[in-house]
Amino acid sequence: MMASSAAALVMALQTAPQVHYQLSIEEGADTRPVVTVELRFDGETDGSTDLYLPDNWGGESELWNGIESLVVEDADVSQGDEARVRVLTHAPGAALTVRYQLVQDWQGVPNAEQSNYRPILQPGFLHLIGNTWIAEPDLGSDKAVTMDLQAPEGWTLASDMDHGVSTMDDIMSSVLVAGDYQVFTTELDGAAIRTGIRGEGWPMSEQAFADEVARVVAASHAYWNTPAEPYFVSIMPVDAPENWQSLGGTNLGDSFAFFATRNLDPSMLTEILTHEHTHTWMPLRLGGLIDGDEQPSEYWLSEGFTEFLTQRVGVNGGLWTAEESIASWNGALQEYWTSPVNDQPNSAITTGFWAERDYQRLPYLRGMMFAARAEALIREATQGQRDLDDVFQHMLNVEEGVTAPQAFLPAVQAVAGIDLSAEIEHYINQGNLVDIPADAFGACGEVVTLDQPVFEYGLTWGDPLEDGRRPLEAVESGTNAERAGFLPGMFLIERVGGAYGDASQESVLRVEHEGEIREIGYLPTNGETFPLQQIIVADDVDWQACTRVLAGR
Repeated sequence: MMASSAAALVMALQTAPQVHYQLSIEEGADTRPVVTVELRFDGETDGSTDLYLPDNWGGESELWNGIESLVVEDADVSQGDEARVRVLTHAPGAALTVRYQLVQDWQGVPNAEQSNYRPILQPGFLHLIGNTWIAEPDLGSDKAVTMDLQAPEGWTLASDMDHGVSTMDDIMSSVLVAGDYQVFTTELDGAAIRTGIRGEGWPMSEQAFADEVARVVAASHAYWNTPAEPYFVSIMPVDAPENWQSLGGTNLGDSFAFFATRNLDPSMLTEILTHEHTHTWMPLRLGGLIDGDEQPSEYWLSEGFTEFLTQRVGVNGGLWTAEESIASWNGALQEYWTSPVNDQPNSAITTGFWAERDYQRLPYLRGMMFAARAEALIREATQGQRDLDDVFQHMLNVEEGVTAPQAFLPAVQAVAGIDLSAEIEHYINQGNLVDIPADAFGACGEVVTLDQPVFEYGLTWGDPLEDGRRPLEAVESGTNAERAGFLPGMFLIERVGGAYGDASQESVLRVEHEGEIREIGYLPTNGETFPLQQIIVADDVDWQACTRVLAGR
């Protein structure tokens, strides 16, 4: 007689391998945390179990360097075929205990000029992302996991693992902070939205940060029409050179690890939080992505479509206005059409994503523009009755084992009855510049292709002096800069007009020459042009109607 489904589930839980983790924090002599990790499990019945140390994640490599003093009770430890693998030799099925210490394997303090994804252990606090510190025994993908966290008295300890741990993914895709953090909690439909923040000197109060996080989470769930779920955001300050502004981080499913300079623009905080919280669905709940080195080839969907949805969620949830969204769209269009790699094939992103910033930005921009084009084609095919929102809702029911990029084309076919495979081949795979239809933004305005002047500065500046001035080392012959009167030996004090990279407006620089301060203005271009799409808003635009378009209503 066959067991019932409930009985079968109980049997599966009883037979699944169990791994018990414990992370213990103690305060060292200089208040730098001493972190010990212990895991207990039964080894394989053949007497040999592989233990995988952290390796590559988020552009970081050789993460095993953050693990020291690894010992295993009742087993011999040897090096495996890969640098991250340790082979444990033991009695068949023996109960094993693995212990190791975490260390910060880099010098200095968190700063904006480097990645902050590696384990951070500083006097008075720590910051850990699961993929960078967890050692995992090779016991199959169905193993059940528990986690126990301990911190010294007086230390704050907060993590999205507080939401519950049952699988390896729960701890791998986690963020944990401890030490001199303050944690603020907002209830949203019964779900705890928590913000852990440390440091002083932020442009808004800690409570205002927490309120903004809750507002973003509410806007996301309103778009997806789902009840609120627990979410945790850690906000850690990073050092930076004077006048730098930096903010960024990574989404981890039910959490977001945020790093920022204290002079951050609060509006940028809101937009990045919206982008990252959108990742909870796109692509995680729409099928996810492939694993491995080829994953960046699918970032046109995971990152580009998330950029598109960030604007939609923001306008729909009242996080920013339609006017502000159009300005963001035009800024993204400017960045896309002026990117030096915007015509590169998708295969180039796979190799260049972690090496060059231009390639890192390309899938965000290309995917965002392709989403706008795809939505315009869907609306045209369905007489305005369907859009990408319907496609994404359809993808929520994707079959197990089907990734989000694989699910996209069938979903469009099911929702709108059109085949976009040729569009993906032309614009995504081959890298042809995405042409957004003129009416893609409806009542907001017309998408127009402009002849934009090529930017040519014509000036070569030296490194800044102690007083902040920069010496002008060379002026290119025959340029507008030369004709405007710039001379080597001048010192740049500041820009008072124009913007670097924009040749459509006069660039005005305040300079010092032979003790005299003057302002020189010129058009930084060589007279050549290139195409640039922009959304042109009419003087009599109906902003309420535009809001409905951008919100997908």
